Amino acid sequence: MSRTRELVRARWGDQELEALRPVLRAVTARLIHARIHFQDYQRLVDEHLRQPLEAGTPWWDLMWMDEEKGIGASNYFFVAAEGYVYASVQAQHAIADNLAHVLYYSLGWNVDQRIPLGKVSLGTVCAQLAREATTVPELAPIQQALAALSSAPAYQALADVTNHIKHHGGLPVRVGWSVSERTPFEVLLSAFSRKQQAQPPREIAAFLDETYDTMSRAVVTTGLALNEWLESSVASTPPRNRPLPDSEPGGQVLHPNDP
Repeated sequence: MSRTRELVRARWGDQELEALRPVLRAVTARLIHARIHFQDYQRLVDEHLRQPLEAGTPWWDLMWMDEEKGIGASNYFFVAAEGYVYASVQAQHAIADNLAHVLYYSLGWNVDQRIPLGKVSLGTVCAQLAREATTVPELAPIQQALAALSSAPAYQALADVTNHIKHHGGLPVRVGWSVSERTPFEVLLSAFSRKQQAQPPREIAAFLDETYDTMSRAVVTTGLALNEWLESSVASTPPRNRPLPDSEPGGQVLHPNDP
């Protein structure tokens, strides 16, 4: 990401870099948000299910409670689990459009409004890259990296879950029990239908691990391809202005831990 900032400044100048900064940071920030929400979810499962079971509490005491035994705690578990899971999937899903905006500014498409700013998304940037790569083969690695994300089964599942949550009021979290001592329970997102296609129940931890890995790899693969194109473009284009370190006047002073 640091190299991307340097190359965008060298290729397009300070104004383009300043337009890029928020969306470039958002890519990593949203990955961090998604991981934090997932860790909160895991802690909730440990506290409400795993630890009580290991301490000898029968599973039915955790699920079937009357008012005196704490039905409020049981209800809170399901509502809180949904909140953490929804936040994690929505943060991950946002990364795709954040990444599309990174390409939009890094490739200089905002200068000629090649795509209207309000229309920039994973889909529109993928389509534009596919068109341009036929005549500018140097764009092909970027196009392929973004297309691979768009078509990845894990991303498509993530998009289906996110859009169902957005438009249909959410997906209930369920707990499935088994006789296995090793895995006495599973916490699941319920089955649903999206675009007339049945979507199965999904074990939440495995689902979020897979989608997070898919998004993380796509960010790195796309970023490397973008940097390669920028390096080539900078080498073949006269510099517009002298690159400034982030701490110089005109730049943005970054916190040491700024992603």
